Amino acid sequence: MDLTRVAAPLLQGLADETGFTVSMAVCESRDVVYVDRRRSARRNTLAMDLNLQVGSRLPAYCTAMGKAMLAYKDPQALRQILERSDLARRGPKTITNREELLAALARVRQAGIAVNDEELAPGLRSFAAPVRDRTGEVVAAVNVAIHLSAAPSSIESLAAQIEPHLRRTAREISYRMGHRSEK
Repeated sequence: MDLTRVAAPLLQGLADETGFTVSMAVCESRDVVYVDRRRSARRNTLAMDLNLQVGSRLPAYCTAMGKAMLAYKDPQALRQILERSDLARRGPKTITNREELLAALARVRQAGIAVNDEELAPGLRSFAAPVRDRTGEVVAAVNVAIHLSAAPSSIESLAAQIEPHLRRTAREISYRMGHRSEK
């Protein structure tokens, strides 16, 4: 099945439900590549726009979607990706230490959600969840991007607001891709 075709209405629904910009990306080597991006149809939308569009690439290590996908990589593949990543500072809170990044990825595996709190750019926060195919492999990630100017609340408050909707959307896309969870 075509991932973007399956996901499109669900991504738009998530954007409309939250009022924030929603994206989906796949992991290609050490980058995330945007395959879909949706803005809310609601008035007074709180859309986040970093001049990104389908085809845009960002380093995986400093994005929520990248971390949501890297966290589930085979350890050897992850090691190779990190060896080729410069871990340069992109935002005020970029994780630039490999051991700290590995610890953050372990937290993603435990929580099932990746958080980016100003790691890519000042003021940008995002939450991402993995999307799995029928084999259970993580093949993409969905995120909700929020700028501090649109929602100056704490990261915990934003997580409480966004995560249930994000988890539900990623689960539904995974289900439509053939994934059947053990739960």
